[in-house]
Amino acid sequence: MSHPISKDALELFRHCKKGNIEEVRVLVEQRDVDVNIRDIWDSTPLYYACLCGHLPVVEYLIGVGARCEANTFDGERCLYGALTDDIRRTLTQHNLVTTHTIRRDAYDEFLRRLFESGEYSDITFVVQGEAVPLHRCLLTARSEYFRDMLQKRWHSRDKVIINKDMVTPDAFRAVMKYMYTGRFECPVELVECCIRIGVNCKLPNFRLMLEDAERKAQVLHLPPTLHYLSSLVLTYTNLLRPCEKYRHLWCWVLTSWRPVHHPPNTQK
Repeated sequence: MSHPISKDALELFRHCKKGNIEEVRVLVEQRDVDVNIRDIWDSTPLYYACLCGHLPVVEYLIGVGARCEANTFDGERCLYGALTDDIRRTLTQHNLVTTHTIRRDAYDEFLRRLFESGEYSDITFVVQGEAVPLHRCLLTARSEYFRDMLQKRWHSRDKVIINKDMVTPDAFRAVMKYMYTGRFECPVELVECCIRIGVNCKLPNFRLMLEDAERKAQVLHLPPTLHYLSSLVLTYTNLLRPCEKYRHLWCWVLTSWRPVHHPPNTQK
């Protein structure tokens, strides 16, 4: 059971997000707030400083004992959430990121480029007339559904036609990109369609992940009359081990908000 978070701890999280280094110092040095405290999202002050791109706060927190060791949940989360290359270099220089993690970054980038370029594709899905070139080996490794279909019904095919109204090209691409890279991003109006595709592809915990992310996004404190949620972005640091034990490896939901534009008053 999580313990209630003190007012000072909430202030520490807030100032780490805003980059207020002097306020952070006061809370840590004078009010003895634990730099490794966690909030309800299981996030630490250092994670928020990395996510929001505040290098001086990151360096200070590391200097006073913020935990971010390589090959740990906190270490990898800070690395993947870091907004700038300077912060990533700082994590590396403090031996918080291993060469194994750096190599894996290069591998993830290779998969992203492979998906976006379609290079070396050996099967193409045509979704409502739009071609999506993919790779059998990766589909087989990441999805029980694709593994079964590619070994049987689609064994000799190099093109699969999908004309179902409930499967849109953009939603299909979003789910396929998630399978390749572990990163999910799509407009909120396509989330339900993506859930249907993910469930059909037998992606473990996919529905739970998106529904949980939507819930978290909606509780962000932004005035509803001024902004609306336009897209949902998630990263998943361990796609190949999606069992219950690793659910905490889902990175905190990132969302895209757009201002509400009210029509001008045309009354004279």
